[in-house]
Amino acid sequence: MLEQFLNHIHEYRLCGPTDRILLAVSGGIDSVAMLRLFHEAGQPVAVAHCNFQLRGEASDGDQRFVESLCRDLAVPCFVKRMDTTAYAEAEGLSIQLAARALRYAWFEEVRRGEGFDRIATAHHLNDALETVLLNWTRSANPDGLAGIPVRQGVVIRPLLFATRAAIEVYAASQGFPWREDASNQTDDYARNFIRHQVVPRLKELNPSLEQTVQRGLAGMEGVLSLAGDGLERWKEMYTSVKGNRIAIRKTFATAPHATAILARYLRPFGFHYGQCEDMVRALTGQPGKQFLAAGYTIMIDREELILLPRTADWQAVTLATEHDQVILGDWVLAVERRDAGQLLAGGVWQATVDADRITFPITWRRWRAGDVFHPLGMSQGKKISDFLIDRKVARADKADVTVLEAGGQIVWVAGHRLDDRFKVTTATRQVLTFTIRPHIL
Repeated sequence: MLEQFLNHIHEYRLCGPTDRILLAVSGGIDSVAMLRLFHEAGQPVAVAHCNFQLRGEASDGDQRFVESLCRDLAVPCFVKRMDTTAYAEAEGLSIQLAARALRYAWFEEVRRGEGFDRIATAHHLNDALETVLLNWTRSANPDGLAGIPVRQGVVIRPLLFATRAAIEVYAASQGFPWREDASNQTDDYARNFIRHQVVPRLKELNPSLEQTVQRGLAGMEGVLSLAGDGLERWKEMYTSVKGNRIAIRKTFATAPHATAILARYLRPFGFHYGQCEDMVRALTGQPGKQFLAAGYTIMIDREELILLPRTADWQAVTLATEHDQVILGDWVLAVERRDAGQLLAGGVWQATVDADRITFPITWRRWRAGDVFHPLGMSQGKKISDFLIDRKVARADKADVTVLEAGGQIVWVAGHRLDDRFKVTTATRQVLTFTIRPHIL
């Protein structure tokens, strides 16, 4: 298998002989085989192991096994324990997606901090087959037809040439130990169901299913490579980088296949095809609509879509006077005074209030449990937590909801509803208009 392994690396130019590779090793048969093949080849490597703390003592046993294996091979080993369950709840993700986000973020952190050239994962040909089948059931995104890419930025997959059966034969011939994950034997997860129930039935029709899919995936990768060239031209025409934000001009929607190209562009940022369909439909509506992924926000502005990272560590800020402008995370709050007869139409990220009812300073902060306000049109108070539930705001999105507070009272639940006590009436003489917009550096 070593010869096939090296040929695969050479064919796809995955790494050079002196490149330092960070190996993602769980302790399972695939990642242990990858480690031993790289070690046998004399490649400079180190191991990164994630303890997701999802299987109790079994997770700790995996960690001890990997640490012991690395000592035996004299390979550097990096280990991180992760509170995967808490992260999944905070971000509104499944456990599987949360674990994936955590591990890749940490792998990149280690790679940059320790000066590695590549990150290698132990995905094999059966993983690619299962991924294609899984993508067909979940997404219309054409990228899903290509399965798992051999190379994706600094991430390489040096085992994609091998079937699971071939890896098992190699492990038996070498006689090395590995760890078994009992959860892989159940059909509780969609991937396991495909592995245990769907693929065996398909192999009844085509016993060489993996090899057939391998040839098809190679062809599809070429097609998508050509599509990638077109995407680069699209980026040059419609996008611009402003600090850590990306602006996408709305005129992209006039080009052919606008939704499909937008989805391909935004996929690495965590947005799915259905969201991109909604974005295109929202272009003709009022500015201010937001779309959220695990780490990014898209905001529909007047002339552009603004892509910006979501900030988890916002602190409260104070607007001392109506002439101030303040920044909270990736957003700017500005205020403007006008006569009541000069009202302007605004989107959900703009609120106009009776100026005489506002006392400065104003605090802009995240909402807190126990916050109460009077939603516009209601005379009675309502907890913001209940209000967000009634509006069916997703758990992952609730954490980013902010409020304006003046004199101990909530003035505006930003992006959602004004407080009735501060509304403009026929007696209003002057108004204050608060506007929240992306902070463009």
